Amino acid sequence: MSIKQFISLTILFVSAILKAQNPIIQTSYTPDPAPMVHSDTLFVYTGCDADTASYFDMNKWQVFSTVDMVNWTDHGSPLSYEDFKWTTPKTAWAAQCIERNGKFYWYVCCEYPGNWHVIGVAVADSPTGPFKDPLGKPLVYTGKAGDIDPTVYIDNNGQAYLYWGNGKVCYVKLNNDMISYDKEIGIVELEMNKEQFEYLERNDPYRANTLFEEGPWLYKRNNQYYMIYAAGGIPEYIAYSTASSITGPWKYRGVIMNKEHENLAFTNHPGIVDYKGKSYFFYHNQSLSNHGFRRSTCVEEFNFNADGTFPEIKPTGKGVSPITTLNPYKLTEAETIAWSEGVKTQQTEKAGKVYVTSIHNGDYIKVRNVDFKQGAKTVEITAASLREGKIEIYLDSLGGPLLGICEIRNTGGWLNWNTFSSEVASKGGIHDLFFVFKGGEGELFNLDSWLFTASNTANLTIKKKSHNPVVWADIPDISMIRVGETYYMSSTTMHMNPGVPIMKSKNLIDWEIVSYAYNTLGDMDEFELQNEKNAYGGGTWASSMRYHDGLFYVSTFSNNSNLNYLFYTDDPENTPWKMKSYKPKIHDHSLFFDDDKIYMLSCGGNVSIREVKEDFTGIIEETTRLLIENADIITGKERGLPAEGAQIFKVDGRYYIFLISWPKGGMRTVLLYRADHIMGPYEGKVVLENKGIAQGGFIDTPDGKWYGYFFRDRGAVGRIPYIVPMKWEDGWPVFGDNGIVPDLLDIEAQQPTIPACVASDEFSRKPNEPDLPLVWQWNHNPDNTYWSVNERPGYLRLTTFRLDKNFTEAKNTLTQRTFGPMCSGEVSMDVSKMKDGDFAGLGLLQEKYGIVGVKVKNGQKYIFAGNTQNSDVTYEELETVPFNSNEVYFKVQANFKDQADKANFYYSLNGKEWINIGNSLQMVYTLSHFMGYRFALFNYATEQAGGSVDFNYFRVE
Repeated sequence: MSIKQFISLTILFVSAILKAQNPIIQTSYTPDPAPMVHSDTLFVYTGCDADTASYFDMNKWQVFSTVDMVNWTDHGSPLSYEDFKWTTPKTAWAAQCIERNGKFYWYVCCEYPGNWHVIGVAVADSPTGPFKDPLGKPLVYTGKAGDIDPTVYIDNNGQAYLYWGNGKVCYVKLNNDMISYDKEIGIVELEMNKEQFEYLERNDPYRANTLFEEGPWLYKRNNQYYMIYAAGGIPEYIAYSTASSITGPWKYRGVIMNKEHENLAFTNHPGIVDYKGKSYFFYHNQSLSNHGFRRSTCVEEFNFNADGTFPEIKPTGKGVSPITTLNPYKLTEAETIAWSEGVKTQQTEKAGKVYVTSIHNGDYIKVRNVDFKQGAKTVEITAASLREGKIEIYLDSLGGPLLGICEIRNTGGWLNWNTFSSEVASKGGIHDLFFVFKGGEGELFNLDSWLFTASNTANLTIKKKSHNPVVWADIPDISMIRVGETYYMSSTTMHMNPGVPIMKSKNLIDWEIVSYAYNTLGDMDEFELQNEKNAYGGGTWASSMRYHDGLFYVSTFSNNSNLNYLFYTDDPENTPWKMKSYKPKIHDHSLFFDDDKIYMLSCGGNVSIREVKEDFTGIIEETTRLLIENADIITGKERGLPAEGAQIFKVDGRYYIFLISWPKGGMRTVLLYRADHIMGPYEGKVVLENKGIAQGGFIDTPDGKWYGYFFRDRGAVGRIPYIVPMKWEDGWPVFGDNGIVPDLLDIEAQQPTIPACVASDEFSRKPNEPDLPLVWQWNHNPDNTYWSVNERPGYLRLTTFRLDKNFTEAKNTLTQRTFGPMCSGEVSMDVSKMKDGDFAGLGLLQEKYGIVGVKVKNGQKYIFAGNTQNSDVTYEELETVPFNSNEVYFKVQANFKDQADKANFYYSLNGKEWINIGNSLQMVYTLSHFMGYRFALFNYATEQAGGSVDFNYFRVE
């Protein structure tokens, strides 16, 4: 089956492929990758498996390059077995290229008459050739088996070494000319012993009894030498040894990439390179062909462990992230591709023009991370054809916003190039581009290059306008300040810990979590989820954030402890918050500094004020005073929810108190009182009654604009923040457009689909990184002894240590927010260490919760799904499936669009094919939990403690 035939069959999986980056090349098969950095560019030299290969049918070598790690330019094949007149056909095996003194030396494996493999060398003045054979004979020929897979390294002292081997490891010291070696030392064959390469009984006359198989790769870091190689027989995995000298002795260190992962071929071939401050691991798999003799290059980013050892590197379809953007105003070769469907590349002659060909209706090319910082006026596309067709250009996805259409006409020949121009919509920002090819049957045209011209306005920067809700996620009870040009905001997360998230923004729209006011509030039973007590709907409620005399303050309270809490720091991003607590608890209070006094307002129908002691150790009781009685009376409606949520501000010498009320038969409503003195008298009015948006205050921008900030109840997702434009009239703020809260905002922002308060996590940590990013919160207080991301690097381990009755009583449940309008969370789990009575998996946490996972009963594992849909407290198991493996995947999908509030649950045995399990969950926002639904990773025991599960990743979309 050809690549083109195979890709045509995979069209049903387009949604998955669009997100893929591995394999990095789809237009041909690319085994045995060998990366090399030259100047600012990363080159990868590969072999080429034939499209129909059923053995090692390899005729040539190929070169690809990138400057951003996601868009790869095809430079064709500047070298083949035909360039070595002494070799036999179809023996262009693994090779590596290196630069020295402006010359490029490509060491290759070929076959010599007599069926012996040998090492040859070709030389060029450019990394992309043309390459020529300078010797007319092999560089290394021993007449013995195993002389394949050369790797070359130039040490710091300038000495170059050439290693190779299959079943053995040999090396030579190359001379300065790089095309000969020191004959006095000659060919050195390493002792193949357990110390150097670990023991494996082979019973093979051509292989020593070690793990070493073939394909060595040399690398150096911090004066330590690494030899990375294919190991363990067939199928191969990747292992490594280290040494203090490049000639050894070597010491076996372990496995880098295991062989059990899906889509790996029976062979593998490593390549390691450092590029622009990052480390990358190259290898090949068979995911494009599902055939072990048709392999494709892949790449993963990794970080060394603190002790210099390799982490375990897992193959992914996602691949690596871009490290820079692509400039659309510079001519881009059409064969610069991040992903493609159906097309191939062709070369006019050796080291000549490369172009895209075999283009049919529905094929496409994807280019990633294109920066249209000056917009786009036209596109110019160079093509050749004997037919007509067109190219539709989409942004960000197939079927996404249409940027433009370029018509391609008959040019009189398949290599008669002509440039076609078309106007395009002016779009700013960074986008992925999809060039989708349309036309009749048969091949449409060949494609050479493309170029965008900028919009007419010079230096135009087009930024994305923003919209409400600002963040479609549970961020209620917000209190906001501005310090210079930076905005800070505190919010409520109730029973979650760490608690009181502190967020920052530069534009009021794009918010990121920078810290929490506290890790825990103490060890009382409610916070610890013990003795049948909990803090659901409790924890801490609405906070008040202030900045005064160089310090940041956050004040809040807890209905569980009946205490007020004051947190303070001089740097909310880098300095931990300090805490003070005192009685009596003041509900929904607002902290306020004025005229060298500290005040605290509260409201539960009536608005009261009192002074706070200077050292924040308590209230000065005799200062308590009623400011406003029956504050919600100004609505003119029957009381429902009394006025609460007080926030006080001072503008131009006048005091403003914001309140929220909810009249019967009405909606959440914003009330505002004002006075010329903090003690009153106050006059009030309704200032906003639209869409139920309420509870907050106002804030100004550095350039003098004003906005209100509030939240809106949106069902199961929670209470979500809104920004409302504001102007002043007669000393009163006026919100919205004639009282209507706008959907669109004239504020430039990124506003990503996945908000910054939510994030995927591969659970791999770089040195000095925190164990958990700030997006994570524990359900109640965690016990830090029984979770870890270090016991098994690259995994989150949850270990049980007590018995629990159900999901909501489980200790050490790790959560993130869900978000709208639709979202999904996915986990991969290793469940091999679970015990009888254990339940572990992925859930949606609220009182009406739903969970999917693995349970163990009488030694048998089962995949299960259940929820509390039909009961306030009782869990119902809906479906179970016997399960006999150790690795499993779970996914939950939530639909909050138009408050549908529906969730579905899935499992997979391979991470690709998903099976719906259980029933849809009708999510319900209940006041008993008082927060939006949360993704939740859990593991709890019902019979015996000590079982554990390892989460490989958590991914959100």
